[in-house]
Parts: sequence; structure tokens; C-alpha cells
Amino acid sequence: LSALVLTLPFPGTAHGSLLGGMLDLSRMRALEVEMAKAGLPLPLEQKSHISPEAGQVLCVVDVGQSIGRIMGVGNAIKSVTVNCDFKAIVKVQRRPITQDERQRCAVTIFGVMVNAALGMGAISSSVSTCAGSVNVPANCAANVNAFIGNVLVLAGTAMAADLSCPLDPLPDRIEEKQIELQEARDHLQREINKFLARNNQPVTNVLPPDPAIPKDEVFHSISRCVAHLDLATTFVMKSGVIIADSTLDCSEAELIDEDDKRVCAINIIGLMGTLSLATRFFALASNSCVQIVGHVTARAGCAADTAGINAGVYASVAPALNLHAACIEAYETWDPNTWPRRKDLRQSATKQGPKKRLVNQPPGYVVIADP
Repeated sequence: LSALVLTLPFPGTAHGSLLGGMLDLSRMRALEVEMAKAGLPLPLEQKSHISPEAGQVLCVVDVGQSIGRIMGVGNAIKSVTVNCDFKAIVKVQRRPITQDERQRCAVTIFGVMVNAALGMGAISSSVSTCAGSVNVPANCAANVNAFIGNVLVLAGTAMAADLSCPLDPLPDRIEEKQIELQEARDHLQREINKFLARNNQPVTNVLPPDPAIPKDEVFHSISRCVAHLDLATTFVMKSGVIIADSTLDCSEAELIDEDDKRVCAINIIGLMGTLSLATRFFALASNSCVQIVGHVTARAGCAADTAGINAGVYASVAPALNLHAACIEAYETWDPNTWPRRKDLRQSATKQGPKKRLVNQPPGYVVIADP
């Protein structure tokens, strides 16, 4: 990477030479004061990610998650039409609606709201990440929707965990083993029947074919499987970028003021959130993808909901820490006429300018914007 090097001495002093140096907060502040007195700005800008390619990865992540969330909205609406059709349940099964069925309906409604909010957040975020420059209104919308959506994740997964993670799992385990045993018996009987038929022997115990899976359920499971794998993969990609960025943002040399510490905290908390979300969606995919052929893994649902509770906590705290900076302080220097020419990519920072290093070489100073 090529660094942007600007030699900006104090007024009346000569330019210094670039020989390297360390960040010095007091001299940086002194330089800013002197430049302000002279009416000269510090025209320093930076890409805050570890490399420009990291910003491009986040663009791919935001676009991919936008698609996954749009699919999630459609899938959740389809589930609502089934899980919340209480009249059909009463008519077909001739019994009152149970509390679990009402709770399952509420969970699927939460799914619609979660995917809608986080989908709008991903689309808003992509405005900045794909342009390579922070768009303050879009960045504010991304943070607001991320906060709202992940609070809903926390509420929805906590309610879902009550259904998928029973206090006494033994009855479910017994039923699961009984189903597995019956499937093994049927498979063995079919193999015996094939052997007898190949050897021209009479087949007396003919098993009925497996019931056909309705096409709409197959297509719904395929859509859910694709969406879950999309989101799981993109959260892994986002985690990688956060880890790489944290090696810079959380290094001792970068933690100069409270804003820097807040950005580091957002990275660490956000990382825990993205890893929890990746775990959740891989668990959901392990269930939705086998449902294509009619199988269900109950324990995967419990794992997904447990991970979702953790994800809801971490992934809502991270944007909450950034709301004031993104939606209030960032507007103080926001000039829509300069977007997207300004390459300020530090979306989590109050200061939308660069990280600066100051080299003191008599008789002047050299200010370096990080690449």
C-alpha cells in the first residue's frame, strides 16, 4: 500500500524530512491548534480498514446479507401463513390451540420483523461500503436498523429456545431414537426384499413407499437452506475483516483517546456477535437443508436459538455504542457534496478523518496519514 504523505510544518518553519516516527498526541494536538490559528485545515483522510480489499469484502458481505435477509422475509412470511393459521388447525385437528402453537406463531412473526430490519440495515450499510466512503445518513440508518433488528433477535430467539430446548430432553431423545430405529428396520427390510427379488424369491413383506414431500415444502426448505448458508458464510467473512481491523484499532499505539477505545470495543463486541450469528445460521442450515428430503434435527434448532441469544446481546450492544457518533456527531462535518469523493471509511468513529502519525524532525513536522 502507498501511504498519503503530507509535509505540514508549523507556519514559518521549513519542511522536515520523512525518517519515521511514533504517534505523539500532545504534538499532534499542538499542530492542530497552530494550523487552526493559521486558518489551515489538516487535509488528511484514510481508509480505516487494514487494506482497501477489506472494504471490498464488506461490500460483498452487505450485498450478500441484503439478499439473504430479503429471502428471509419471504421465508418467514410463508411460515407465518402456516404457523398462525389457527382456524385451519382447529378445523383439521378439532382441538383448541395450544400455548406452544401461539408461541411458535409469535416466533415466526418476530422472524419477519428481524429480517426486515436487518435487511434494511445491510442495504444502508452497503451504500458506504460499496462506495468506499461513509455516507452519514445511510450509516446512521444502518446502525439504527442493526440495533433494532438485533434486539428483536434476542427476544425472538429467547422465545424460540423455550420451544426448541426442553427442560427435560429425555422424552425427545427417546422419540428420536425410536424413529431412527424404525428407519433402520425399514431400510433393512427393503434391502432384504431387493435381494429376494433378484433371486426370484417371493416377497411377502412389501413396505409402502415413503410419503411424498409436498413440493411447496421442498421449495421452502431449499429457499431457507440457501438463505441460511448465505448469512452463515457472510458472517464468517465479516468476522475475518473485524479480526484484521482489530489488530490495528486495538493496538496500544492506536488507543489514544476515548473515541479510539470505543471503536476498539465496538470491534471486539461486534466480533463476538458475528461469530455467534455465524454459529446460529450454520445450525439453522443443518436443519433446513436436511428438511429438503424430509428430515429434521431438533437439537440443531436448540443450538441455533442458544447462539441467537448470545448474538442478540452482542450484536445489539455494538451498534448501540455507535449510535451517538453515527447519528449525531457525524452530521457536524457531513457534507453531501463531497460524497463519495471523501474516502473516510471509519464508520464506527466520531472523527470521520484519519488516524494521524506525527514525525518531529527539526525544524518542522511531518504528518502522515495511514494507508
